[in-house]
Amino acid sequence: KEGEEAEEAEEEEEEEMDPTEEISRGGVESDAEHTFDVGRLVTRPTLEEVAEMRHVLEAQLSAFRADGSLQQQCDALWRQYESITEGLAQDLCEQLRLILEPTQATKLMGDYRTGKRINMRKVIPYIASSFRKDKIWLRRTKPQKRNYHIMMAIDDSESMTHNNSGQLACEALALVARALSRLEVGQLCVVKFGDTVDLLHPFDRPFTSADGPAMLARFTFEQQQTKFRELLASASSLFDSALSSGQEENVQLLFIVSDGRISQQKGIKALVREADEKRILPVFILIDTKASILKVQNISFGSKLKQSLYIDTFPFPYYIILKNIDKLPEVLADALRQWFELLQRG
Repeated sequence: KEGEEAEEAEEEEEEEMDPTEEISRGGVESDAEHTFDVGRLVTRPTLEEVAEMRHVLEAQLSAFRADGSLQQQCDALWRQYESITEGLAQDLCEQLRLILEPTQATKLMGDYRTGKRINMRKVIPYIASSFRKDKIWLRRTKPQKRNYHIMMAIDDSESMTHNNSGQLACEALALVARALSRLEVGQLCVVKFGDTVDLLHPFDRPFTSADGPAMLARFTFEQQQTKFRELLASASSLFDSALSSGQEENVQLLFIVSDGRISQQKGIKALVREADEKRILPVFILIDTKASILKVQNISFGSKLKQSLYIDTFPFPYYIILKNIDKLPEVLADALRQWFELLQRG
């Protein structure tokens, strides 16, 4: 009798608490209380929103540099740069994944008579065949990992401020650095140049988001000169020191972000040729904002006055003209693809 009463009590409890009703009610309440637009997680900011964010960032940078509080605000500023360029960094990463092919073999594969490690799955067939099927060794033959040396050089001269290019240069730095670190492309180095060349991030240290604010605090855009010859010489020395002994020399990339105003071009073409012989590819990202560099003219005086377009005598053969940061992934990827094809043919 006690057992029957217990069973009846359990049935009554189950009738009072129907699990299906409880789950459905809980689901409805949860949806009503926590409804959000999933599209907001993947939708990129509109052009108007990005333009507004850039305007605010530029004003904040000027204000922080004026009152000397830039060091304290760099963390927040770098996060805003990463937020603005998040979608573009992903696009550039996917583009570079197709262009920068893996160079370092890290995975053991294949069936060989000699190698680095025994394939244990082949041991029993090897013994059963009276030691005739002796291809039981693995080797690292197929490249699986990228191991490029890439340097970013940011123009820190005063002309970047006059041409309103400093803001775009910081965005380009955040965009390219984020894309390269996400792709795990190898080793990344960052320098700034003007009167002197200063190392901001060395090759031998992995780049993370925590390194961004420290680099951002080092930019002043107040240096009086832009010494490209010293930059090329320093870059060549840094690339040489980054190559370990016995390491195969792959194409090394030097991204130069500048407004392209070069007052002294003498000797630059010779240094570019030397870099090419060392398999260093200088890629000039020419920021063109206010006064279009395509309209700048050179004037020379001899027996008569001569005028020529400045861009026709530009000493860097591999350059792209960047007017809008949103076009950087597409333009840079297309240019690199063409230049790599030329290098392979050469």
